[in-house]
This record gives sequence, structure tokens and C-alpha cells, in this order.
Amino acid sequence: MILEVDKLIEINEYIDSKKIYPMESVATTSAEILEIQKPEKSTEIYVEEAVKSLKPSEKLGIISLDALGIYQWFFHRESMPFLTSLIEKNSVILKAVMPTITPVNHATMISGVPLNIHGIKTYDDNFKCETIFDVLRRNKMKSMGCGRPDWTGHRLLARYADIKCISPISSDDSLLETLLKKCKSENPVFFIVQFGDPDEYFHKYGPYSSNLSQILSNVDTRLRKVIETLRKEFSFLILADHGQHTIITKDGTIRGKHGKDYKEDILVPLTWI
Repeated sequence: MILEVDKLIEINEYIDSKKIYPMESVATTSAEILEIQKPEKSTEIYVEEAVKSLKPSEKLGIISLDALGIYQWFFHRESMPFLTSLIEKNSVILKAVMPTITPVNHATMISGVPLNIHGIKTYDDNFKCETIFDVLRRNKMKSMGCGRPDWTGHRLLARYADIKCISPISSDDSLLETLLKKCKSENPVFFIVQFGDPDEYFHKYGPYSSNLSQILSNVDTRLRKVIETLRKEFSFLILADHGQHTIITKDGTIRGKHGKDYKEDILVPLTWI
């Protein structure tokens, strides 16, 4: 399915009603909430609404729903009632950095700087600047990076965090189970987790496919379980690294893609609880 004009107008009107912050603000916002120093070179901008709501918090979790941009959430919002309830209560929009790909934007989330400063083009690159993991370590606070095997959460985030949280198999259900166990056994002050199903299935079917209802319902169920299980200890920022746009292949198949400066790729929701 391709996004229809009337739906596009509705989404754009919603976007026009929201405040937009840069993706770089996630690291500074996290530092403000935890009352620690921001990473060196990171932006001074932070999400005032989230800080006012969550500061001070002793523990913070960042939940990244890969590729679930603002256009995709709005289109499928009825399939994700829990996430939608959070966004309707508290939310702003983030503007992803270019290129709108996963390693680049997750690196920006934890460093507060764009690609030309952090230097992360692929998940196997090394940071050229300080990250929030470094700040936490300096303050004797344990951090955790979480992901599926050979995804950015594993190859980048877990590599730089104190605690590696990698699911034994490449599924979001397995990652959810691993995350909850690790939070209990390792007691991190901060974690960031990359759930991959939205990105995986948007690529496969296109970001506005009618085949995605159950997939996104499962995404919503996992999100609810993380928050309900850990909420007594943690505050949460819930966001995406980028969105996706529709492409039509040479054989007429509809797929999803990202990496461009399209609004569908760049604009993502940020909510908190």
C-alpha cells in the first residue's frame, strides 16, 4: 500500500501541531534526567517536556523501535494502542540525522552529535567522541546495550556498554526475555535496546501494508511488558531511529526503504513514561 493523499494530509497536520527536536537531544535529555554530565561535544539542547516529567530518575531505559517513524506510527496507530496512549499523553517529534540509517542514528542517540563528529557509519566503526556510556562509567554507574545478534544493538551498543545484552536467537521475543533477565541480574542504571521487527517487516511488505497489523500489535505487547515489568525502577524514553518510505521494485512488489532525507525517513516520535 502507498500512502494516500488524504492520509498524508492528516499526518502532516498532526506533525505541524508538534514540537520538533534534533536526534542529538536524546543524549543530553538522558543525562539531564539522570543528573549526570552530558557527553563532551554533545548538543546543549534537551527535550524540556521529558526532563520536566522524568527528572530526577535513578534509572533510565531507552527503547528504540527500529524504523517506527511518525508517519508509520500514525498510519498504524490503532494496531498499537499502548504506544498510542503514551504518545497521546506525552510526545514530541525527533528529527533523525543524515543518513537516516540505523547505526548512524543510534550513535547520535548516545553521543549527542551527528555523523561527522561521532564517526559511526556502520555498526563496526569506532566512536571518535565521548558517549553517555563513558559518562556513566566515569560516575561508576553501569550501562547496558541490548540487541539481536548482528544488529546494531549488539555490534555497536553492546560493544560500548558495560553490560552486553544479546538475545540467543534473532527475534524480538528472545530479546525481550533477555532484556528482562539482564535487568534483574545485572542491575544497570541505564540501558538502550533496539527492537527490530518494525524495520524488518516494513522492508519486507512496505511501511503501510495491511499485512502488518499483527506484527505491530506484537511490538506493542512487548513494549507494554517491558514497561510494566521494569517501571518500578526505571523511567523510559521510547523512540525510533528513523522511519521508512515505500518503494516499488521492478517486478511491481511494494517494499520499504530508508536512508533519504524524506520526511517519512527523518521524523520519528518520542514519548516517555
